[in-house]
This record gives sequence, C-alpha cells and structure tokens, in this order.
Amino acid sequence: MPTTVSPTLKERHKLFNLLLARAGLTPNSLAAVIAMPTAQGNIWRYSKGEVADPRGKWVQAAATYLKVHRTALVDDDAARIEAERQGLSLNAANEPATRYHPPERKRQAGIDPGMLALQIADLMRGFSESQRRIAAPLFQGAAENPDEAPKIAAALRALLLNPEKQSATGT
Repeated sequence: MPTTVSPTLKERHKLFNLLLARAGLTPNSLAAVIAMPTAQGNIWRYSKGEVADPRGKWVQAAATYLKVHRTALVDDDAARIEAERQGLSLNAANEPATRYHPPERKRQAGIDPGMLALQIADLMRGFSESQRRIAAPLFQGAAENPDEAPKIAAALRALLLNPEKQSATGT
C-alpha cells in the first residue's frame, strides 16, 4: 500500500527530520542506534508527517539521542523554540530532510561479496547478541543506501568499538 507524505509537515516533524539529517541518520538507523528496532515503522511514519502525536518509549530515546527535550518532538511551539536555539531553519524543511550525497565511488575491484559476508560473520562473533541485533539493520542500511555508508560506518564504530558507552546505556 503506497504511503503519502504530508503536503506540509508540522514544525515538530521538520525539526525531527533536520536533526536526523544533521546526525547522519535515517529513521531506520535511528531505531537501531537507540536500540529499538521494533519502532522503525513508527519512527518512519512520524518522519513523513503521518503521525501527529508520537507515542511510545522511542520518543524519549530519540529525543535523548538527538539532544533535545522530548517536548520538541511532540509540540510545534517547543519545536520552533528548539530550532531557533540550535540555529535551524524550519521554513526550508517542508519535506523530509535531504541526505548528504558524497561523490560517486566505483566499486572496488577484487572484493568478493561472499568473502565479505564471511568477514562480517567472523567480525560479529566477537560481540554480544544485543550488539549484533543493533548492528544488523545498520549493515542492511549500508547495503541499501551506499551514500549513507560513511555515516553508518561511524555508527557501527561507536556501537561496536566503544563497549564502555554500551554498558552505560544498558545495551
């Protein structure tokens, strides 16, 4: 079933999309980073303006990750104030934020996709089940959106190479 983007996003949606773009995230990668992969659909619909009043624990987790107060994601006045505080223009954000597109790179010769899959499997054996569960959609995101790979790589490094951060967040 096709979904439609709200013709005019509310200020809270615009702020959310600008914050996602600034963090280099998509709605799905945000769900992975905040360790709530089951919230992917809700986060995606919210980013498109299809959900006016978001509910659930993901809202607080997203606000914390994006370094804003939860109210900025559920109230247009609070979103305007937060955007002004951060120097963001909501007027230019009538659609979901566009993503950074690095210069096109050619596929490196000599990379065997089968070997790459085995290397990823070997790498992931050294990490906890919760880390693997969070990392899986990030790997998928890199495969589906090659332009996002540098940002996804940074998220993977933070997730997998900073265990002290992970234990502090409870993952």
